[in-house]
Amino acid sequence: MPPKVKITKEMVLNAAFEITRADGIEAINAKNVAAYLKCSTQPVMYNFATIEELKLAVFDQAFEYMKRKVVFPKGKKSEYPMREVGLDYIAFARSEPNIFRLLFESSYAERCPVDDLGIDLDFQPVIEAFAKFLNISIEEARAEWLIRYFMVHGLACRIVNQKVDYSDEQLLEFMVRFDAGRQ
Repeated sequence: MPPKVKITKEMVLNAAFEITRADGIEAINAKNVAAYLKCSTQPVMYNFATIEELKLAVFDQAFEYMKRKVVFPKGKKSEYPMREVGLDYIAFARSEPNIFRLLFESSYAERCPVDDLGIDLDFQPVIEAFAKFLNISIEEARAEWLIRYFMVHGLACRIVNQKVDYSDEQLLEFMVRFDAGRQ
């Protein structure tokens, strides 16, 4: 009977994800993952043929993690859905700078499963809520999303890269003023 597997693929992936959260995707290598798991490098390389394969799996996990935190946070209902998503996006960037950099500023960023407007298909319910809120078409809501995305993403990038740090109150004021100027 073969020995029982002690280090699973999921354990390796989760370790690599936690290393990325703390130190960035560049810190992922067999030695660091093995040290995190307190094992040899053999289980790491047994579960992932290459470190690049592991990094791609970390990217996919990071994207799903971001969607849970930004697009579909549990229990949140907002009168202003696009404002809420924008504030959640910036909060995510602030609290998870290495994951944000992996998703949007690294060589892996091209893997984001988005369309040419920067909209993942899973954002569709948010866009539909936005269209209903403003009483506009889905196409108009998508166009408004793109404009808002550029503003919010720019703020998030500046915060992540420590160029500025706005308070939550200042960010909300930016969103309110942005909304007032768009109507």
